[in-house]
Amino acid sequence: MVSFKSSMVRTIGIAAVASGLLLSSALSASADTRSGSYTTLSSSPPPPDLDLEAPTTERGDDVVIGEITPEQRRPSASGDLKAGTGTGRDGDTPHTSVDDFKGGPGCSIQCITSGVAHARGVGANLIVKTDTPAKIWIIVWNDDGYHKQVNSDEGETEFAHHFDDLEPGTFYYAMAAAEDGEGYTSHGYGDLTTLTRNVRVSFSQAIIHEKPFSGPVAMTAWLQGEEIADNDNNVQEGDIVPIGIQIHELEDVERFLTLEVFLLLFDSSEELCESFGDVDEPAIGLHDCYAWAYAEFQGGELDLDDRPAGASSWTQYTIEQILVLPGGNALPGGFGEPFAFSVPVGIEVTYE
Repeated sequence: MVSFKSSMVRTIGIAAVASGLLLSSALSASADTRSGSYTTLSSSPPPPDLDLEAPTTERGDDVVIGEITPEQRRPSASGDLKAGTGTGRDGDTPHTSVDDFKGGPGCSIQCITSGVAHARGVGANLIVKTDTPAKIWIIVWNDDGYHKQVNSDEGETEFAHHFDDLEPGTFYYAMAAAEDGEGYTSHGYGDLTTLTRNVRVSFSQAIIHEKPFSGPVAMTAWLQGEEIADNDNNVQEGDIVPIGIQIHELEDVERFLTLEVFLLLFDSSEELCESFGDVDEPAIGLHDCYAWAYAEFQGGELDLDDRPAGASSWTQYTIEQILVLPGGNALPGGFGEPFAFSVPVGIEVTYE
């Protein structure tokens, strides 16, 4: 049996919040001229970069990665509103400094009842609810320059948005605002931390579709550009070449994954090839003794955040892929007949 040298395989193989965040033009607090006691929302239009058509997203598994806490307003001894619950719209309700009302008439006291961020891979789906029909804003930002704000239509009591452009393992601030039909506004503040992306890659065999001759096969594999496997003398069994049980895990991995599997087929039927099979490097002219090719993801890389249709979870799913040869399974010029194969691969993606 021919012993393949890994050196030959390597030689032949491939190489606090700014004004914009507070919606100053749309959410600026001002004294209510009707009662002199309440903050109201300006009637001016929102900033031109505001997403007016933000979609409501579907629910998946509910892994909570952050919350928005409704701001509470409470009257001080002088009757002015401060953080805590507040007074009625006419200023004559008997609320005291020990009251702790979660809601009130419209959004004058507090109409936001909850704000929750659920994991969507490394993204987040923020859901804000109110007890009063209102126009709802959600703003997410961080200290590295990220800033995005979206809003619902008027008269909504629940608004959700999938922030799919967040970085993994990153802290973000979050804010919500709700304006009722009378022009009163409520606020909520919080934060969230996105999850990191991990991957488990497994494969064990190559399927041979076409080859110029028979012989043992050497295999080398690279994951994210790093060599992960190198073995010799794999013997074909029917159309299958077992290449060892390969299970490889990566933590905090980037979004796009690369995997290449290189196969080197040696012609053991020719005496000339057999006699030189054990040398470290083949002599010039012995290339006819070998056929080689490599398989990779279609397009060269795999998007790990491309969640399969029908997956029940946003934080754990499996992607089934088949590595194929680039360039139509053709060998380099002068290297004999086509040598074609594919490699089934399972990719388990988790976020934590």
